[in-house]
Amino acid sequence: MATFVNLLVGGLLTGGIYALVALGLAIVFGVTRILNVAHGDFVMLGAFGAYLLSTTFDVGPVYAIPFVFVVVGLGGVLLERIAARPFLRSGHRELLVGPLLVTLGVSLVLAELVTLRFDAIDRSVRTVAGAVRAGPVAISTTRLAALVAMVLLTVALTLFITRTFPGRALRALAQDSEGARLVGVDVGAATRTAFLTSAGVAGIAGVFYVVLFTANPHMGLPLTLKSLAVIVLGGLGSLPGAFAAGLVLGVLEAMTSYYVGGQWTGAVAVIALIGVLVVRPQGLFVRG
Repeated sequence: MATFVNLLVGGLLTGGIYALVALGLAIVFGVTRILNVAHGDFVMLGAFGAYLLSTTFDVGPVYAIPFVFVVVGLGGVLLERIAARPFLRSGHRELLVGPLLVTLGVSLVLAELVTLRFDAIDRSVRTVAGAVRAGPVAISTTRLAALVAMVLLTVALTLFITRTFPGRALRALAQDSEGARLVGVDVGAATRTAFLTSAGVAGIAGVFYVVLFTANPHMGLPLTLKSLAVIVLGGLGSLPGAFAAGLVLGVLEAMTSYYVGGQWTGAVAVIALIGVLVVRPQGLFVRG
């Protein structure tokens, strides 16, 4: 029982990170129809930003979160300037090749720059924490705090998208870009907001990642691909679906690693993706 609960909590933590990363990727894709290949590298930057603050300035992960959100979020705005704006202004909103190649190049450059600074070595931020016990089950307070923080961040992001004017502008653009323009939505401002929010949330996910696991400079691209799988599993255009699919995938990976073998963990997302595309191509959490 204790093993199962610990696996479940570990899977939810991994899935929570997948969900946060996928939500950010889905926001940018929904608004611009651009697949940001460098999105996972914002997670990597957030992780190494938290590591640098911890080792150099003795700043704890909690205090690193707002700094990481701002800095990585501004990096997202810069990426919008070089990877999205030129193509959107040209009117080729459905043209994915140009932005895809630009963001792929940015991903490779960021990975190499961080490697030059930190070497290709796994890094982590360790925290001193106790444990919460319930009978034979013991879960560290760090893991519980991270899980609660992920849920709160997801709720805050959902409220931002559904209850604020900038969030509603993002939804309007995602649903009907031409209609949104006609009613006065500032497309440029909304696009910048999408990239800032997406990158900032990814950076925060990176803080969770480096505290719970280990981060390396080349973790970005695999995370982007896994997040893309999460979006498809949850249903294109469904933010709640992406969140739920991220949690499900994290739990499936944890259970597979323990009960089947660690060598099968990487195949879980692929197998699940193929199965969903065959049986329910609209996604697991979309009606229809």
